Amino acid sequence: MNRTRVHAETAARNPGATDTLQLVNRLLDDAAELHWGSGGEPGVGGWYYIGGKPTGVWELYGGGTTAERPANLTIALNRLQAAGVDHEEVAERLKQLPAFAAGVATWRATSSRQPNGKLNQLAVNPGQVDALFAILQEVTRTKDSTTTDGSVG
Repeated sequence: MNRTRVHAETAARNPGATDTLQLVNRLLDDAAELHWGSGGEPGVGGWYYIGGKPTGVWELYGGGTTAERPANLTIALNRLQAAGVDHEEVAERLKQLPAFAAGVATWRATSSRQPNGKLNQLAVNPGQVDALFAILQEVTRTKDSTTTDGSVG
């Protein structure tokens, strides 16, 4: 898996959805590190430095076609909690985004599945996209997000 394949698969599964492609590119550009999936479904994890340690913050999965099972973005609240982030506060903020509301409710009910949002629902609303990136920025950049080599992640 690589950026080109994720981009191509996203375009193929979401024909004409330039907003979804823009969101994918923005996510890929925002992460400090990308961990590419190796399964049959296109996937990539966005890692950031929190407290000087690499932490997986989100995972993007290709899903099926928009009608069947659209691509989704999962926020790894369990990893954020382990990194010392107030994951309950993050969940509350995610719940305010319509694309994540159901995913947060499922997470609260099961706590084993991390909340996810449908990428196509998120991408069509610039306000939701901006709110998501505000959450990512606050979580990953206010908690001593210095990398191990001393640079800012």
